[in-house]
Amino acid sequence: MIPYFREIITLCVDVLREGTTGRHRRSALNIILIISTVVKDAQSILLGLLSSIPSFWSSAEVVQVITLSLDHCVSTSGSPSSLMSDLMKSVAKRAPTKVLIHAMIELWPSLGSSQQMV
Repeated sequence: MIPYFREIITLCVDVLREGTTGRHRRSALNIILIISTVVKDAQSILLGLLSSIPSFWSSAEVVQVITLSLDHCVSTSGSPSSLMSDLMKSVAKRAPTKVLIHAMIELWPSLGSSQQMV
């Protein structure tokens, strides 16, 4: 599992990004339920990785998760889902402090430039 750690995180972030946008190609109830289950599973995987091996997280993975959360907040007009809130609380509690600060420093310039564009 460790050799695939970064790919797992990227895949889970992609699943969460697609699943939380609310835009699905087909609107059948069973497809929505499947997507909902997959999204919850992706969140569970990320939470599990954060709690079991937090020292393997680098700023690149933390940046992916923070960017996902920020994009989600923008798309939902500032009201994040409990799924995203739980994920961000876990990142704040379990990610190594140095990694979290480094990730925020990496994100800061892009957030400033996106604010100017609005």
